[in-house]
Amino acid sequence: MKVNMRPKKRPAELLFAANLPFSVTDEQLGILFDPFGIVISSRVARDPKTGHSRGFGFVELATERARAAAVAALNGAAFEGRKIEVRPAHQPIEPAARPRLRVASPAVAPAPRRSVVVEYRKLSERRLSGAS
Repeated sequence: MKVNMRPKKRPAELLFAANLPFSVTDEQLGILFDPFGIVISSRVARDPKTGHSRGFGFVELATERARAAAVAALNGAAFEGRKIEVRPAHQPIEPAARPRLRVASPAVAPAPRRSVVVEYRKLSERRLSGAS
């Protein structure tokens, strides 16, 4: 059995671009970032119901140097009459599984412990044997 020991490639990090004009397309966003390096992907966020732009997008650049240059040059720059904000995108953190709390129902009494039941039986036996 052959095992592949190569490390997995880490995906390129995304840049978040905010305050984009609502007329910007995915292609135009990619062209804006093209002078800084190889653009792997560019995507403008759209409303799922209407399909209109939401005014922000994500760009994936190939190298760390390209990402740093794009952030330095484009953050606060004017683009089609709007001052855009460019910064590294934060990857969503998946929430840790919360432990489920077990809450006893007020209508149901908790089961007695075994030691309590055994003592109760002994006491009952003593009472019955002494009463006869």
